[in-house]
Amino acid sequence: MNTANFVFFFFFQYEAEALENTASAEILRVGVEDKDKKGSEGWKAKYFFISGNEDNTYNITTDAETNEGIIGIAKGKNFDITTFVNLEIGVRNIEDLTLCKDGKQSTPPKDQPLDSVKIKVKMVDTNDPPVFETKSDKVQVHMVEESEPGQLLYTPVVKDIDSSSFRYIKVNDSAGWVTVDEKTGQITSVSRMDRESPHVVDNAYKVVIAAVDNGEPPATSTCTVTIYLRDINDNLPTLVKKTATLCTNEPEAMVKVPVKDTDADPYSGPFNFALEGDDTVENWKLISQNGNEVTLSKRTDLQYGNYSVPLLMEDKQNQASKETLQVEVCECNEEGVCRELKPLLTNLGAAAIGLVIAGLLLFLLLLAVLTCNQKREFKMDIDDGHQTLINYNQEGGGTDCKSPIILPQARDVNEGLKQYMQETETSPEDLYRMDTMVASSSYGMNTMESQFHGGFHGNLKGESRRYASTIGRSTFRSNSTYSQSMRNSTFSQSTRATEAHLRSQLHRRLGAYERESSLSTDSVNVYEYEGSNKSCLSQENDLYEDFDLTFLEKLGPQFSTLAKICTPKSEVNNA
Repeated sequence: MNTANFVFFFFFQYEAEALENTASAEILRVGVEDKDKKGSEGWKAKYFFISGNEDNTYNITTDAETNEGIIGIAKGKNFDITTFVNLEIGVRNIEDLTLCKDGKQSTPPKDQPLDSVKIKVKMVDTNDPPVFETKSDKVQVHMVEESEPGQLLYTPVVKDIDSSSFRYIKVNDSAGWVTVDEKTGQITSVSRMDRESPHVVDNAYKVVIAAVDNGEPPATSTCTVTIYLRDINDNLPTLVKKTATLCTNEPEAMVKVPVKDTDADPYSGPFNFALEGDDTVENWKLISQNGNEVTLSKRTDLQYGNYSVPLLMEDKQNQASKETLQVEVCECNEEGVCRELKPLLTNLGAAAIGLVIAGLLLFLLLLAVLTCNQKREFKMDIDDGHQTLINYNQEGGGTDCKSPIILPQARDVNEGLKQYMQETETSPEDLYRMDTMVASSSYGMNTMESQFHGGFHGNLKGESRRYASTIGRSTFRSNSTYSQSMRNSTFSQSTRATEAHLRSQLHRRLGAYERESSLSTDSVNVYEYEGSNKSCLSQENDLYEDFDLTFLEKLGPQFSTLAKICTPKSEVNNA
């Protein structure tokens, strides 16, 4: 499409403002008018500088949407003071203008002037930063590593046309080896510098400082100081790896371990090697005596396991170090890793399994037999003498006299007692005494014996004495068993003893005498062993302490008379 209309600016002059030393993409927009179809090649504008931008400080572009010209600052420029810059720009279409005259198209002459406009830019002066006289890439310092601290390394020279004073700061000192004076900017070492430090790259250590003026706002400039460190022989040769594996199944059974020295030439390798110790020399040998790695081989057949091999290493300056290499001797796989040792027995055959099971069954059988025998022989030793009834084997009884005993025939106990008293000339006091003895014998053997010997035999003669003696022994034996059983009963039964109860006791003992009258000989009674003399011997005493026995003193005259009849006179006299 042809361009049929001229493009021209809306205004004849523009003004703008910008800061020195500051780049900017846009400081001004200028607009144009073109009556051609919008978006066509004949409508699109193209701007260019006519004057004022000889150093290419400014630039101009076209906005594709609005067709405006955008003026910017391509690079910062220091103007020392505020300055006005005059720019002149022109505009044309991308497509050349075509005119139609007398029905024919024609092109205007090339020297026909195009539309232009003048722009006045005010460059505002700002606070300029200090300037180091020596550029950063030119500041270099050389020193020997591990030098004594406190050495002056560098003093900067700085100029600032906008400020009369400024200060210095440290921006970067990764190892903390230097200090910077705030007023003078002098760089001084504060610790030893190690060339082998990770902060040192290619023998160089970099320190960055900055100068800051007192303007508004403060301006800053930086300077990088490179410190080159000269090496010394301050490090020893060391093994790269402390462990190694010697594969015995390889054709050439040897190990190779690299050696390093962080010092630079001529303070590093190649190194000289030697074995340390007589035992080591007997089992090991060095394939190479010098180089940058240790090559070690076994001299004799060694058992599988771990071995310590001491090595002596020297650098070019004959500075030696001693280290121990841990070597594992084993059989290796394809990857050079030790295989696991196979167990001595991986599996059991059928016969071995059968033997194991048979042995286990035999063990269980023997255990069962021993257990049964132990259960059969076990017998608990029970002492019948502890609060239990004791059965005695009675071998004999009675007296050595065979006089007949005349028992009164009466209908009841009272009549029998009266008849017995008349025939044997027994007084009521003797009968009361015997009555008391019978009752007392029910609660203790000691009380019975005392009354039996003290008041019974003393008042009887002849047949009466033998009769009473038999009654006493029968009463003693019967009451022994009765006393044992009475200990497990309540005392309330004893306290309810009445006269009728005493009569029944007497009647029972008379019957016992009739059963034992057939025994004609008197012999020593042998009793079974009751156990050790323990708590059972004091049960009768405990019984008397726990119960009130005062009722025995109030049994009545009849029991006292009976006790008197049954007590031998000779024993009473002896007492």
